[in-house]
Amino acid sequence: MGRHERDVIQKSLVGTFSGDALEGLGVADVTVLRELPTELTTVVLKRTDLVFELADGQILHLEFQSRRESKLYRFLTYDAVLAEKYQRSVRTVVLYDQSVKSAPDFLDMGTVQYRVENIFLRDLDGDVAIDEVIAHLRSGTWTSVDRIRLAFALHMTVRRRSRRQALTDVLDVMESVVDDQERDYLSAVLIGLTKPVLGQEEIVEMKRRLVQMSTLAQELYADGKVEGRQEGRQEGLQEGLQEGLRVGRQEGRESLILDLLQNGMDVDQVCKLTGLSAKQVAELQAKSRQRRDLL
Repeated sequence: MGRHERDVIQKSLVGTFSGDALEGLGVADVTVLRELPTELTTVVLKRTDLVFELADGQILHLEFQSRRESKLYRFLTYDAVLAEKYQRSVRTVVLYDQSVKSAPDFLDMGTVQYRVENIFLRDLDGDVAIDEVIAHLRSGTWTSVDRIRLAFALHMTVRRRSRRQALTDVLDVMESVVDDQERDYLSAVLIGLTKPVLGQEEIVEMKRRLVQMSTLAQELYADGKVEGRQEGRQEGLQEGLQEGLRVGRQEGRESLILDLLQNGMDVDQVCKLTGLSAKQVAELQAKSRQRRDLL
């Protein structure tokens, strides 16, 4: 997904989690006041997912994960920087999608003991979430909690509905939501976070329906921007890397690998494309940082 699309979705996600919305996922006593910058000023870190100031004065660090975070050191490092930057207590909530069953929530480093709150969306009842939102809409009520329940229902476990029927019900409910901004908030979650849990036919159907009801979806899907830019960007990066490897110039090869990492390709993908180990990639990143420090 291109930078513009990511930025648009990120902006809408901020509104999605406003107020007491996270109660819809079982996160209690969280009232969001405003978003805080996610860029962390250190050469090791790039950015977190979402950071908010809460009504009780704490900082909320919210992460979305499609893979199990095994050690928590990465989140600990993020939170140490946030705590130092804002001189506040940091509360970290990790939302794991349908594919993750378990993950650690505690890291004991002796002097430092670190804990996060894990929310496994697969443990939540998607049928109940959809039914409750439908009931609220019929009674003329709509809250930020309903927004979150509906937005993440497809990540939850559904038993009384097929996955396709759950998608249809979610989209039908969205159509009945009067507020355009609310539909854009819901669209941001569906477009930005839900694709991994849907099949290709469901993704096509979701796109068709969202374009009819959301200006955000119209912008993101215009002329195939979401799929086309993502595929084109990935193909271009891979072609460039392969050409760099073919030429075989070490300096150009290293520069190309660093460019891939800088542009969002994760270490696993770089390893698969280059044949390097994760350790070799880390050493290359460290060497690059040392060069910058000397300038």
